[in-house]
Amino acid sequence: MRSNYDINKLTPYSGKGIEMIRITAHDYDIEEGMDFAREVKRKGYKLSINPINIMGYSDERILWIIEQVNEIQPYQFSIVDTFGSMKRRDLDRIVSLVDNNLDKNIRVALHLHENMSLSCCLAQQFVDKHLNRPIAIDGSLLGMGRIPGNLPIELIADYLNDYTDSTYDIDYLMDAIQEYIEPIKGKSEWGYSPAYFLSARFNLHRNYAEYYLEKGDLSNRDINHILAAFDREKASTFDREYAENKYQAYKNNIINDNEAVTRLKESLKNKKYY
Repeated sequence: MRSNYDINKLTPYSGKGIEMIRITAHDYDIEEGMDFAREVKRKGYKLSINPINIMGYSDERILWIIEQVNEIQPYQFSIVDTFGSMKRRDLDRIVSLVDNNLDKNIRVALHLHENMSLSCCLAQQFVDKHLNRPIAIDGSLLGMGRIPGNLPIELIADYLNDYTDSTYDIDYLMDAIQEYIEPIKGKSEWGYSPAYFLSARFNLHRNYAEYYLEKGDLSNRDINHILAAFDREKASTFDREYAENKYQAYKNNIINDNEAVTRLKESLKNKKYY
């Protein structure tokens, strides 16, 4: 996980203060992340292991991760759709792999993003699987988060009230949104955006979409074509130089035929057709 934090500075859990620590790791440093997680667990903290971009792993690699998690025995393992690219069948496949291979005493969590506006649908489906273990679902009021945002917690709370024995008070959530979250959204936007759908479509880091939006001279169609040509090894970590090279190559290949179209229209303007 290439952390800048020295694990030796983490004091053992005293029974007060921070109780649970979440460990994340990319595909390229997942082994190091597991070693870090072992140290956190050894120091007595509740532990959540959250591999970044689970959609980027093969089934075989997911099973290897689960094997490591079973050995570590954390409090929670989280299915994290970092790039918002998960669809219904992806959820079915990954949850099946996790639930059938993860020790039953480990809680399973789900962390979703709104790139494809599917977070609430996927969260409902996760609930409806009725896994024979504790579960958790991450969310935020009004879906607040770095654009495109996260699962709106008020939506899944309402669903849980309707279809489980939950009794979340929606009034309090509405009050909090109106008083605290809506003023923030007026200053920092989030929510569905076609460009971030496109980064999710190709399971790419969301910063690529942001980078091309900031160029100001690309249409959504242009962004779609640029991202479609990305090498998979560049997917999980944003590479500014690579993104710029792709942008320049695309711009150099664009043919501006406006002048030719204008000349053609002029030449055909007075033509008679029979």
